[in-house]
Amino acid sequence: MKLQAKVIGEFKLAYSELTFNQMTDLTGIERTRLFRIFNGYEMKLSEYEVISTLLRKSIGNKDCLTNIAFEYTKNIKEEECSRASIHLKRKLRWSTIMNSGEKVKELRITA
Repeated sequence: MKLQAKVIGEFKLAYSELTFNQMTDLTGIERTRLFRIFNGYEMKLSEYEVISTLLRKSIGNKDCLTNIAFEYTKNIKEEECSRASIHLKRKLRWSTIMNSGEKVKELRITA
């Protein structure tokens, strides 16, 4: 349910300028059903797919790495996804260190 709440929250932010009726037209989800989802009822997979697809479209090119990562994780084995995740975390840590001016006391290289 945490993922659903996150997606619904992001959807509300991304489409905050729309009225509720416009949101139902955009998603194709019935008004009463969308109201229930917004108030915590569990989504069906098809409803989740519609809303998450609209979110990715609203993000557009601003967040292309997220879109690529999402597609990548759908098409690979869990082991490969784990390796990619570890690699990105290392790159993020390295970038953080380099940009902060923090002195490196110990440098460990692992394979």
